[in-house]
Amino acid sequence: MSNSSLLIQQLTSFIPFVQSLREVDESTWTTPIKDGKWPVRDIITHIMKWDENFLETTLSKIIEQQGAVFLQENLDFLAFNSQAVESCKTLTQDEIIDKSVFYRTEILVKLKELPDSAYLTVYPGRDSYTLESFFQDLFVSHDNHHRSQIEEFLADRRS
Repeated sequence: MSNSSLLIQQLTSFIPFVQSLREVDESTWTTPIKDGKWPVRDIITHIMKWDENFLETTLSKIIEQQGAVFLQENLDFLAFNSQAVESCKTLTQDEIIDKSVFYRTEILVKLKELPDSAYLTVYPGRDSYTLESFFQDLFVSHDNHHRSQIEEFLADRRS
């Protein structure tokens, strides 16, 4: 299995997890997972908005080979996260889940169009990421971190 195939498989695995959250009741969906932490709703919104942002600002440039592409985390990620969560307060649970699945699926479609060499190119930025390492560090590990938080929270609510 190539690195790109493994990456696509890892990114894809988040979709059924997000879809499974349709079964979460409204109270659980909107209750902070711990004191001082976001509720499930805001965690999923936050991931969805990062997917949307990356798709629209960076991945499209890589695919269209438009000028210099920098792979780096948003320098003002706290402001981005806050704005992301606030911008989706009026969306329903199903709308957030649908948008999350849509943006992740769009990323996957675009990634599958890229040649393997695009995954190995070192892009400029603070950390000199390849597409592969960027997605591993900032998407896959991020997905796994939040997925574990949510799963632990949901297990605690059931017991």
